[in-house]
Amino acid sequence: MDTWLADVQIPEGPEGRFVRLDVSDGTALRELIVRAHPDVLVNNAGGIPAACSELEILDLNLRSAMVATQLAVEHGASAIVNIASVAGIETGPHRSPAYAAAKAGLIRFTTAYDGPARVNCVVPGWIATPRGLREAAAMTDEERTAAGSMVAMETITAAVSDLLADDTARGRVVVLR
Repeated sequence: MDTWLADVQIPEGPEGRFVRLDVSDGTALRELIVRAHPDVLVNNAGGIPAACSELEILDLNLRSAMVATQLAVEHGASAIVNIASVAGIETGPHRSPAYAAAKAGLIRFTTAYDGPARVNCVVPGWIATPRGLREAAAMTDEERTAAGSMVAMETITAAVSDLLADDTARGRVVVLR
C-alpha cells in the first residue's frame, strides 16, 4: 500500500517535503526519517485501503504513526501532530473496526505520550477532500444530512499550524466537526 508522509516545518520556515512512501514499511520509514531529520512531524498517513486486512489497516493507521513519532524524536523532532478521525471517538459501528480502534489509539497515544517532543492531535470529521466531495455528491439528501457537515482542509491545516506554533501545546486533542 502506498501512502503519504510529510515532514512539515513552521509556516514561516522552509517548505515541507512530501515523499511517497509505504509508512507501514518500517525500514523505508526509518530511512526517510533519518534522511529528513525533521524538526516537526505531521502524522497524516492513513485510511482504509481496499483489499487490506483489518490488521494492515491497524498497522497503517496506528503503528506507523507511533513508529514515525519514535524515530522523529530520536532524530531531533520537537513537535508532532497526529491526525486522527472522529471514528476514534464515536461509539457506533464502523465499516472498519480496526480503523476506528486505530484512531482511538492514536488519540490516546497523543494524551499518554510524556517524552521530549510536544505531541498533539487533530481529530477531524468527514474531510472535504476531492474524494469526500465526490462521495457527498453521490449521496441522497438524507444520507448527506446523516453524515453531517464536512470539515474544510483549511480548517485542519489551521489547527495543525496553531498547535505547532503554540510552544505550550502538549497532549492537546482538537476535535473538528
